[in-house]
Amino acid sequence: GQSLGGAVAIGLTRKLAAAGKAPGALVLENTFLSTRSMAGQVFLPLRLPIVKELLRLPVVRDTWESQRRLSELAQHNLLPPVLFLSGQKDELVPAEQMAQLFAIARRGGVKAVFHKVEDGKHNDTWCVGGEDYYMAIRDLLTRVIPTPEAVQKL
Repeated sequence: GQSLGGAVAIGLTRKLAAAGKAPGALVLENTFLSTRSMAGQVFLPLRLPIVKELLRLPVVRDTWESQRRLSELAQHNLLPPVLFLSGQKDELVPAEQMAQLFAIARRGGVKAVFHKVEDGKHNDTWCVGGEDYYMAIRDLLTRVIPTPEAVQKL
């Protein structure tokens, strides 16, 4: 999932894992910690203390708590291998937020890979990343998808 799609992917992984159907891998690109962590990034007046208090009101139904959900999955050994694709020049989601999500996964002992795209912005990381971007995805899939030979042994 990319950006909000990454938050959705983490939430879906959580629901599937709770049902005993966790995915084999997770790919996150330029994903944020939570919508609250992003509010001040997108709308500068939300950085003011008085306005921050308003964010605590139940205005938003789902705050897309990627940080908390990822941590819960890792703590319960339900997080599959994760590839973090991070555009280092993302003008919307600070690259540091992706680094924090990666650290959460690693603390939980998850097989996680952090792939930096130095010139990647929020919406062009996939094309700026070039062949290395796609190789990182291929490497993850190669690790988690069983070969036909392995399936035959089952």
